[in-house]
Amino acid sequence: MKPILFAFLGGALLVSSANAQFGLAQTTPRLGAPATEPVRTVTSAPLTANFAATANSSLPLQDVVLYSSGVGYFGRAGQVDGNATVDLLVRAPQISDILKSLVLFDTKGKVDPVTYSIQDYVAARPTTTDLNIDPNSSPGAILRLLQGAQVRIERQSGNIEGRVVSVSTQQIKDGETLRSVESATILTATGLTTIRLDDVTSFTPLDRGLAEKFAATLEKRANNLTRGLDNGVRPITLHFRGNGRRDVRAGYLLESPVWKTSYRLVLAPKAKPYLQGWAVVENPGDEDWTNVNLSLVSGRPISFIQDTATPIYVVRPIVPPQVIGSPSPQTFGPGYGNQSEANRVSQTENRIGGMAGGFGGMGGPSLTAPTLSSRGGRGNVFSNSGALNAPFDDAAEAAVRNEVQNQVDSQATGAQQGNLFVYAIDTKVSIPRGQAALVPIVSEDVDGEAIDIIQSQNQVGALTAQNGFRLRNRGDLNLQGGPIAVYSDGIYGGDALITNVSPGEARLITYAVDLDLVSRLESSDEDMEVIAIRPTQGALQLTKKATRVQKYILRNKTATEKVVVLQQPNESEWQLVDDKQLFEKSNDGLRFRVVVPANKTVNYAINWQKPVVEVVALRELNPDQIGYYAQLTKVTPELKAKLLNIISLKKKANDIASQRVTQEKALKDISDGQSRIRQNMAVLDRTSQLYKSYETKLQEQETQINKLEAEIVRLQTAEAAARQAVEDAIAALGAAQ
Repeated sequence: MKPILFAFLGGALLVSSANAQFGLAQTTPRLGAPATEPVRTVTSAPLTANFAATANSSLPLQDVVLYSSGVGYFGRAGQVDGNATVDLLVRAPQISDILKSLVLFDTKGKVDPVTYSIQDYVAARPTTTDLNIDPNSSPGAILRLLQGAQVRIERQSGNIEGRVVSVSTQQIKDGETLRSVESATILTATGLTTIRLDDVTSFTPLDRGLAEKFAATLEKRANNLTRGLDNGVRPITLHFRGNGRRDVRAGYLLESPVWKTSYRLVLAPKAKPYLQGWAVVENPGDEDWTNVNLSLVSGRPISFIQDTATPIYVVRPIVPPQVIGSPSPQTFGPGYGNQSEANRVSQTENRIGGMAGGFGGMGGPSLTAPTLSSRGGRGNVFSNSGALNAPFDDAAEAAVRNEVQNQVDSQATGAQQGNLFVYAIDTKVSIPRGQAALVPIVSEDVDGEAIDIIQSQNQVGALTAQNGFRLRNRGDLNLQGGPIAVYSDGIYGGDALITNVSPGEARLITYAVDLDLVSRLESSDEDMEVIAIRPTQGALQLTKKATRVQKYILRNKTATEKVVVLQQPNESEWQLVDDKQLFEKSNDGLRFRVVVPANKTVNYAINWQKPVVEVVALRELNPDQIGYYAQLTKVTPELKAKLLNIISLKKKANDIASQRVTQEKALKDISDGQSRIRQNMAVLDRTSQLYKSYETKLQEQETQINKLEAEIVRLQTAEAAARQAVEDAIAALGAAQ
């Protein structure tokens, strides 16, 4: 099996060995593996030559890697001689995937811009009107399209030249029948002449522009016919520049059916259980997979479709011409000193950064099937020597990196032009009509670190870990936002998106779900502690410290150490107890860096605190509630004594109020009884004994009423004095400390 040998060195996609085969490592032995496919040679051709070569024959398919996420990696290899072009035939809907993921390698030459046709896409933009040539058009109908044009008409009775005036149809008698004959009126040098078109053998437009338009219309019809007959196949032309015969390779991603599995489990009473699994693989393409290295990859790398093939036009505003009228007389007020230039001129920064791109080359020129090192994880090393565990030292890796960087040159120079950042293309680029080009503008190392990224929303429960990378732009160019196809550990790892990155800035990207890191927010416990109490006007001000402890559990199921960046929302009111825990801040939240050793579980706690100020109005509290605050440890002895005094005064006032209420109730009861007695007396004889007894009772009650009213007045006065004492004591709290 021929392995893909990519190493993510400094952020650039490089090949890990100059003699590596472009493919994917096979993790299990292949029985009866066929011999390596013979090398195919591409005929050398200039950059602007006709693209006659086809990738199917010149760059045969060697590696197919199918992913359970719905994409497939296809690797091709062959030889070219001198300056060469190779057509990669794909369907039109596949072009966007090619543009997003294509990687090229030329062992001893250069990779020039890749060109492809945009004829399938330009129809959306307004174009000039073609000649309306109907498939059933007669010679007269075609001449009618040329009305007013200068033509040369050849006929059996003699040729004429002139301008087409009109075309008509006449009925003539031919024996016993009538038939239609087209006639054309031509303005010649001698005047108007009418000729029958059944005598015409040919006619030619003499206007060059009209003749070219006529030919262009027919050419477009032919192209449309061809596109309809070729089942949507389009060429993407690869350009290689160099001297002599050398190896070239190409790799790309395309949408592919998800491979599927089915299992058979055999159970027998006296035998061990037997499990047999089968993979269902489909090839829906237009090309046979002949002696390819097939690999099936299970996982969930992030993969998406972005239309990078369709030309995009920005809608620009229509600004009418400025019309300056006659100036009016102006008056000017007095000046008040010099106005700064900054106040008179306002500029808005509008920086255009460069596109993040320019990955290094891939694969090497080896033509023999290499072996797979037994080392696993990110340290996989592939060797062509036939021995396992062949080392790949740092010097060799650096040499390959430098070689690949020289193979795909950045063809742009960045420069600041006012408020714009401009990329100037250093080499001349030829783009034939109806073609487009991919031009490399960035090819450099970047700083970074492979990490796992976990985004927490402070909700207790399981969390999803994603494979990621922390990329730092250490160059002088802006990296403009766009998609990134990530190749990790020798295979396609997934897709990522990045926003604009200025020089010196860093970005986090994620490209796949990490199934080997189990993470969850186990708990998020909060507590409250009173740290200070001070009296204020009629109240107590309590300063509290709220604390929260977030406990994360991170379990690494692999044999290699993982660096985890934990990101969670920035709640501005909460502050870290230990600021050293914080890795970095961002607009997305706060980030923490945790190292999880191989096959270990890490319990990671983040401690937070925030101040809380509470004001308690003592007037609204009863003695028991005030007693709660008086017993707090943060209360000073002086304040506690005054709070206890307030409690005593409040209880005294409450007792007096209780006595007053009792006397008021007794007064009410007597008043209610007198009303009832008077109602009875109203129906009695005034000389009766009962009437006289009622009179005596009323006199006794009047004496009681006088005493109760006097007592209530006394209690009201005492209660008011007690309440005032409470108010005075509360007001005096300000001097407690």
